[in-house]
Amino acid sequence: MAENPLAVVENKPRLGWQLVSKESNASQIAYLILVASSEEKLNNDDGDIWNTGRVNTDKNLHIVYNGKPLKSETKYFWKVKVWNQSGKVSKWSKNASFRTAPLESDLNPTWIGAITKADSHLPEGRNYHTATFNREKRIRLSMLPILWREEVSCFVNLSKLKKQSKKPLFIFQV
Repeated sequence: MAENPLAVVENKPRLGWQLVSKESNASQIAYLILVASSEEKLNNDDGDIWNTGRVNTDKNLHIVYNGKPLKSETKYFWKVKVWNQSGKVSKWSKNASFRTAPLESDLNPTWIGAITKADSHLPEGRNYHTATFNREKRIRLSMLPILWREEVSCFVNLSKLKKQSKKPLFIFQV
């Protein structure tokens, strides 16, 4: 239920769209979805991952993906067009995307451990954990799997990261 999600855990994600029309009482009678491995392919109407063909239904929510198996940590692009009650076909929707999460077996997690309250220089009553690592390349998007009991905030070089997910697999953009 997210727009352009960054960490889809399901191997059969559900797609959906909102019908927008200038006509009153407009309704959908069919749709066609394309899912592509690149935005370029999608722009060329090449649904190399999934092409539903015309599906006669008024359903526009929770459309279960049924294309080629999705790879972990991969970004996919999709769009939809619909037919209205008069049989008129719409233009393609704007391109949308979703990124699949890494497989749990690929994460190779390590326990960070808590720092002492004295070393943290932070208020009492919370648990703080820290890890240090060096990265030669600039990090633009990172996935940080966290198991937590309370609220979670993450900082890189003293800059708070923006949380992009509400699930245990947190996605942060720097």
